[in-house]
Amino acid sequence: MTPEQLNSMEQAVTEFTTKARAKYQSGQAEHGGNLWERKNLLADIGEETIDLMFYQGAIRQKVDDIVKFVRALRHNVERSPISDIQSFKPLILQDLAKMEELLTTL
Repeated sequence: MTPEQLNSMEQAVTEFTTKARAKYQSGQAEHGGNLWERKNLLADIGEETIDLMFYQGAIRQKVDDIVKFVRALRHNVERSPISDIQSFKPLILQDLAKMEELLTTL
């Protein structure tokens, strides 16, 4: 693996470990008892899986919206003469701010 790949992996593992510990501890505080003694774990997994599918669909919809937005922006820039680009700058900056807002909601 390259140094960049190793660094990326280490960052992901560190983030996962930090978040996993915090999630487990908050679950313990909320539910108490031992997780391995909890009843209906298979049903809980099913419920969590259903939630994941809804999250995936929502993210896919947001990404599709961003792609449409970027394509429209690119189309507008491509069809504009270079001399007109400066006049479109405020609109382009506004569109970029909207894209940034959409991306931060992922």
